[in-house]
Amino acid sequence: MRIKNLILENFRNYPSLDVSLDSDIVFFLGENGTGKTSILEAVSLMNQLKSFRKVPNQELVRWDSGFFRVDINYEKNGQEEKLHIGYGKNLPSQEGAPQRILKINREKVDKIQDFIGRFQTVIFSPDDIKIIDTDPESRRKYIDMVLSVVNPGYLSSLQEYQAALKNRTRALKSGFNETYIRSVDKILAQKGADIVRYRHGFILDYRERVNHYVTSISEGRDSWSMNYYPSATADTPEKYFQILEEARMNDQRLKATTRGVHRDRIIFYPLLSGVKKDVKTIASQGQKRTLVLSLKMAQYDYIRGKIMDAPVLLIDDVFNELDVKRRKSIISFLKTTGQAIITTTDTAGMEDFLSERGREIRIKTYSISVENGVPIVRSTPE
Repeated sequence: MRIKNLILENFRNYPSLDVSLDSDIVFFLGENGTGKTSILEAVSLMNQLKSFRKVPNQELVRWDSGFFRVDINYEKNGQEEKLHIGYGKNLPSQEGAPQRILKINREKVDKIQDFIGRFQTVIFSPDDIKIIDTDPESRRKYIDMVLSVVNPGYLSSLQEYQAALKNRTRALKSGFNETYIRSVDKILAQKGADIVRYRHGFILDYRERVNHYVTSISEGRDSWSMNYYPSATADTPEKYFQILEEARMNDQRLKATTRGVHRDRIIFYPLLSGVKKDVKTIASQGQKRTLVLSLKMAQYDYIRGKIMDAPVLLIDDVFNELDVKRRKSIISFLKTTGQAIITTTDTAGMEDFLSERGREIRIKTYSISVENGVPIVRSTPE
């Protein structure tokens, strides 16, 4: 999978941009705040329809405009395709409230399941540490994202579950209607049981991949287990429904749904020590960064195996966050990947890699500076 070019209009601080990305490795060099990350954000939007920076679409619209658009031309399995995302109040030929328009090869798409996962990216970002260091929701969202981009069935079940959960919560808060709650619980049970099965299978596969990279990066010093603890331990809709039924009186009192996949936990703990304490509480910052890098490398391998093609790798200012050993692990990983787009302040520490790989692959470098508040992207000599 390879991006040929990227077109932006009114995206973040870019009034317009049309840039060729048709190389094996593309660098965007510039100081912090120049707009490097916005380019990766636009590319990754084509994969998940969400900003990896966790901001709503309206914050991606340039301050003096009512809409943005992003277009990419890319090659997939030898075929060229074009994807388009437009969002805003005053999109061409659109009126009224803000809305999103999706197109594949200039044809409008109504179902997001047809768009998500068509173009695949994996992003390495300094914020990835939050997967390890914050709350259980961050880990669930990470698992949901990885599963959704390669499994349309999972995405569909997750969307239907979340819609039913909102309806149930609204009903619990507005006045208990047992008949209605039971009807919603049937949907939660069906979709929840599907999600549990998907997550179980995923974790069994994924944790082996993750630990492979943990062991490699740490040179055998660390080994972590990744384990799944469902809130509703049910593998059938019938069992799931029974769990919801047992919790219903307590849910009525608390006005919240206390059992279900929205409360599942994913725990990382040392594989060989026998101590089942989570990485969040016992690991050093270095160990956490090793685990995060391993998660992302495993994600790349997992997606590549599912789609039988190499996703586009996006690396956002990660090198400056890492020590020499972990920086080398990413550089080594780059030798096994397809197209990579990298933002950084400089290429210090990559000289040997660039010299070696520059004889084998195409490398393109752009510099970004800001003039009168607008990012200016310039190609540097190859």
